Amino acid sequence: MSVKIRIGNQEHDLLQADKHWIISQIREQQNDSGSVCVQIAIKKGNINMRLCSGACPSTGSGGDRQATQQELRIFELWEKHGGKQKHLGGGEIVAFLEQLQRIL
Repeated sequence: MSVKIRIGNQEHDLLQADKHWIISQIREQQNDSGSVCVQIAIKKGNINMRLCSGACPSTGSGGDRQATQQELRIFELWEKHGGKQKHLGGGEIVAFLEQLQRIL
């Protein structure tokens, strides 16, 4: 399993990205630019997806295949925690990642 989180220009494996690092990176980015680009890449079994917050530059319309049921659950969870918003808080990301680990 591979889950990586990128906040601005900093990227860590989920196992190395504790909640204090996540919250401080988001605050730092908010202080610098007002909005934060958060990207989460997930690869496990038949799951292969990249989630991007609303502040990230658009890279296209997505993949070329139908999402699996598990991927759909992850997309729903991402939206529930405000993942598509431009002004995303560290608490929302931490809560999303904690629940994501239960799904995976």
